[in-house]
Amino acid sequence: TGSLKLGGNVTYSALNDPDKATLLGTLDLNGGTRSFTVNNSVAPGAADVDLDVAAMIVGGAGFGVTKAGAGVMKLSVSNAFDGPVATSDGSGTLVLSHPNALGSPTAGRTIGIANTVTLALDGSSGSIIFPALYTNLFLNGAGDSLVGPVRGALANWSGSHTVPNKVTLTGNSVYLASLHAGDKLTLSGNIDGTQDLTVNGDGDTELS
Repeated sequence: TGSLKLGGNVTYSALNDPDKATLLGTLDLNGGTRSFTVNNSVAPGAADVDLDVAAMIVGGAGFGVTKAGAGVMKLSVSNAFDGPVATSDGSGTLVLSHPNALGSPTAGRTIGIANTVTLALDGSSGSIIFPALYTNLFLNGAGDSLVGPVRGALANWSGSHTVPNKVTLTGNSVYLASLHAGDKLTLSGNIDGTQDLTVNGDGDTELS
């Protein structure tokens, strides 16, 4: 709890296996975009979420969050950071589980989901809001293979969500997933790219 000002990046070590780590209070990016390297818990009974960021992330203009490591990181509260959201190839899953998890950009920013990475939408606290100033959502590949057989670079894990932003397909063939019957994933912005687009899961997916 309380406020933590970051002087560098954050790492969740697999030595914590099989327990997850939880950050509470306020997390100040403190003048920089910070990388969160979340290694994967692999012991029997390991938690699905390795690092639960239940702290509000705040930061100055242009400072954002980069997800690294093969584990699962969850943003579970309302955030107020201003910068982009980025991932690197093979960097696991980033779960959004609060409507305002993506922060409050004040200028055009991007969300980049790299190859074999999943951006997961968890509607347990309400539909995820994609702020309009995220001008582009870049998607690459089929998503995180550790998620299971039904996966996607963008995956609706529960609830109904609308992505109004421009979506750009890059690199490899792109998969979308809406896992459960009765749930719905809607992409209402322009979709650019020449890559194949595959939709899977028991839920509905609408391109409007």
